[in-house]
Amino acid sequence: MPGRNASERREWRSAIGTGNVSGFVEGAFGNAPATVLRIAFQDALGENEIGIATPTRMLLLSAKALKLFRPFNFRLQTDFLGTFPFPKAIAEGDELDVSGLRKAAQKANPGSDSSLRVIFCKFLPTTSTGTSNGAVTGIEVSKTSS
Repeated sequence: MPGRNASERREWRSAIGTGNVSGFVEGAFGNAPATVLRIAFQDALGENEIGIATPTRMLLLSAKALKLFRPFNFRLQTDFLGTFPFPKAIAEGDELDVSGLRKAAQKANPGSDSSLRVIFCKFLPTTSTGTSNGAVTGIEVSKTSS
């Protein structure tokens, strides 16, 4: 949370409560330089798949992320690390699948240790909207029959 003292933290909570976060943040950061968030994108391609949509996807995701981060004095620096073959669909809770994907991405292009690496890949069908290290972190989607 921005602010180093109790008064600044109260102002921050007040700004959130009134929905005026962007106005508060502009005043809170003044002329401070923006923090740069470095993101590197890669595309894991399955069999007979081409990475034609990746640059467009990267631009759209970058624009959305920038819109979300801008009020908090962040700037994005994006890099496209290219594509690499990975014909296997990833099982959301399978640590070996994820580890294999990361190794293949690293081998294709090591990128930079100071960048957040985002890998586009295929997942096996799932019933949740998100997992982290095998544990469901999203919303369970139930199948209903009509």
